[in-house]
Formats: sequence, C-alpha cells, structure tokens
Amino acid sequence: APRIFWLFVISLMLLYTIYYAYLVLQDRVVTKGSWIWYHVGIICFVMSTLIVMIVHYRRRAIQGVFHEMKEASEKYHEIWNNVMAKQNRQVHDLVHTTQRIEDTIAKARKQYSTTFVKRLLSGKKSRFSRVGKLRQTTDDIDELFALAQSVSFDFQDWVAGWCPVGVVIPGPIKKPARALQKVVRSYLRDPGQLTDLVRCTIVVETVEEVQQVLNDILRRSTILDADSLDLLSDGERHAEEVYNLAQSAETFSKHTQSALDLRDLSAGKEQFKDLTAGKETGKEASNSAKNLRGTMRRSFTTRSYCSSTASDGEEPKILRLVDCDNRFDPSYKSISSAGYRHMCIHCEVGWVVHPTLCEFLPVEMWSQVDGVCQLICEIQILLREIFEVKATSGHAHYLHFRNVMIK
Repeated sequence: APRIFWLFVISLMLLYTIYYAYLVLQDRVVTKGSWIWYHVGIICFVMSTLIVMIVHYRRRAIQGVFHEMKEASEKYHEIWNNVMAKQNRQVHDLVHTTQRIEDTIAKARKQYSTTFVKRLLSGKKSRFSRVGKLRQTTDDIDELFALAQSVSFDFQDWVAGWCPVGVVIPGPIKKPARALQKVVRSYLRDPGQLTDLVRCTIVVETVEEVQQVLNDILRRSTILDADSLDLLSDGERHAEEVYNLAQSAETFSKHTQSALDLRDLSAGKEQFKDLTAGKETGKEASNSAKNLRGTMRRSFTTRSYCSSTASDGEEPKILRLVDCDNRFDPSYKSISSAGYRHMCIHCEVGWVVHPTLCEFLPVEMWSQVDGVCQLICEIQILLREIFEVKATSGHAHYLHFRNVMIK
C-alpha cells in the first residue's frame, strides 16, 4: 500500500509538471496567480526528477548486486532443482508439517487480541508486533544482549546434545551494529523484534533429515498458545539486575573463551571438514564435536538441562515454538534471497542462572519459578550442499545484496 501511494503521488507530480510545461509553451501563463502555480510546477519538476533518478540508480544497484550473486544463485537453483527431482515427496511432507505449525501459530495470534484500553491500563505493550511477529519479553536492547550473552553457549550446547542427525554449527551472538541496523531497517525501531541474537545452524544431508530434526524439535516444544502469553514487560527488570546478569555471563565466558573460539563459524569450517573438503564423514565429525563438547562440559561443571522426564515418560517441553519459516516450500519466491533456501525456527527458552551455568526449565514452570529469564532464539536448518555454497562465496556476496535491498 505505501508503494502504491507514493507511485500515485509521483505520477501526479509528473502529470502536473508536463501540463504546466505545456501551458508555458503556449504562452498561457499570464496572471499573477498562474506564476505562483508556475513555481509550484518547477518544484514538482525538480522533486519528480530527483525521485526518478533515485529509482533509476537503485534499480542499477539491484541489477549489479544480482549480477554479483549470479554464480551463487545459479548453484542454489541447481541444488534445489536436484532436490525437487529426487526428494519431491519428502519436500511436500515437510510443507504439510510446517503448514500445520503455521496454522496453529496463526490461530494463537488471532486469539491474542489486545485492545488499546487494555494496553493503556496495563502500561505494557502487546507481545505481537503490528506485522504479527512475536516480540521478546523486553524491548530493552541492553537487557536483550545481557540475556543473549548469558544463554548463548548453553543453548547451543544443549541443541548439539539432542540433535539426532547432521552437524550443529554454533553462531556467535549478533553484533550490536548489525542488530541496530536490523532494528531500524526491518523492525520500525522496535528492539523487541530481535529474535536472532542467539542462533545456531544444523547442517543435514537430505530433506528427510530436515523433517527428522523438525520432529525432534516438536517433541521438545509446545507450539505458541495465546493463553500462555503475557503483555510485553516495559522496563520491569531493574538496571542492577541486568548488570549482574551480564557480569555473570562475562565471568562464565572467561572460563569458556577457548571453547567459544572453537565454536566460531570460521573455525567451524576447519572443525567440520566434511562440509568443505570431504575429509571426514558427517557422522565422524558429529561424534568428534560431541566428544569436544563433553570434554568442555566436564571441565566447567556438572550440568543438568532439566533432564528429568515428564510423568508420562515424554521429553520435557523446554522450547516454545513461536515461528517456523520454511523456505524449502516450493511456493517460496526464492528471488528475494537470490535462490538461497533454509528452514528458520524461532523458539523461546526459559532458564535460571547459576554461577557457572544456565538451567533450562519446561515451559509450564516458567510462571511458577522466580527469576526465570526468557529469550527467543533461532535454529536454522540447511542442506549441506547449500551450506557449502554459502560458506565459500555466497555469504560474502549476500552481505552486499542485503545492504542494497535494505534488509
């Protein structure tokens, strides 16, 4: 709608400029009032010319960045065509699963309707943004980074502990500069919509393995429920508490700095050689990574990620699944990402902070235990072939692509 509005305004300006230029050529501008409108026409002409020039150079920039992405984009499309040719049934099964998840989340979003009067009386914001995205429990960016720093290592270690297939590649906490850039470009200056400060990537071989990872996440998750959501807190956590939380995370990170360095994506290219050079099998790399993580755990402290099972023997529901973006859906318009495809899952976790670890709690206990921290984290699932293209040249070009497209 905004694009249509501005196109309409620009069109009126151009038409007025053309019309008044015609009057000037016909010597029909004679009255004093007409000369005022003549200057208005000049202003419209200058503004419309500038707008046309901006649009022209932006189109040229977009064409240039698509040309830079051409090689990687062709590889992405080739990989996807092969996937559709060999794994068509698995792709559609995956679409069916994610569609059911999206329908459930959409239903919760519809039920969770907060009136202006309710928000005014409570003094809090809605958990959902205007575009329907679930916000974090706070919109204080300093607190968000403190929470991210305290849970990032433990969350990625926990995911690697239960992931049934593939290789878990941890990601660093999003840099503050990029986070602020995203808040301004995409989220209308709302930091509460930053849901990827803590993220990790799971690299698998086939779409069937994507389905397997998704099923494992679902076994450990409750899908977003409107009844369990509260209004967004507005600065309820005191500054001293946030500072202590950040200090605790900083102390813990000092003991684990060498491990965190190993878990960086660039180091991951060497650690998981099967993804780039093919010198190890995925199983061997996964086992070596798990052994490394086990050694690190023993060197820090004895952990307990709420390993107790529920009364019926099922996995405790540690995650609250709040969004599932399936770009493996054939209907997804991959031109917006230059052919790149993945599955992006956002899950909310709740934990209590101990001196040297975070203990994750089941969703049902978040409202029952004092001092529970909550944060929405991101899990990306990629096919190995797509990851290889991204790790070699695709991501470097994508950074330029992202900046040109203002994402």
